[in-house]
Amino acid sequence: MQKALVFGPTVALVCLGWIATAQAESLKTDFALLNEPGGDQNVICRCAGPQGLPTGCQIKVTMGNRNDPGLGGVNGFVRVTYNDLDFVDYPIPAGTTLNITMAAGGSDSDKAVKVSGDGSGGSMLVGQMSAESSQTVRCCTSPASDCQTFPVP
Repeated sequence: MQKALVFGPTVALVCLGWIATAQAESLKTDFALLNEPGGDQNVICRCAGPQGLPTGCQIKVTMGNRNDPGLGGVNGFVRVTYNDLDFVDYPIPAGTTLNITMAAGGSDSDKAVKVSGDGSGGSMLVGQMSAESSQTVRCCTSPASDCQTFPVP
């Protein structure tokens, strides 16, 4: 009886581990880098299938606001713009880093997300944006010729 009490839960835990591993292996990911001092304008991640239907995903953003001599970064904002053109400006002091994790792709209004700085004379962002989903995701840096249009139709 004692062997059954030990053996049963052990088998259950091993099986659950295999299921969790199989689910993790099916995730699709992509990322894009932003280098405003190098001329990049923004990064975009799309959580939508080929026909434009939204697919849920998780987006992570890590941006640093450079204030090295000669770059001119000052206290500014990281702007997160959603596909419906609503946006949120997150303050970012010069010389610091901002990390954001968000859910996206649950509807047309957030099936694509764009991250940018606050324009000339403001923050000087350097960082990355990534997306993860069980469906296809796509991230790119603008003004690259292969970057998707925004907002996504």
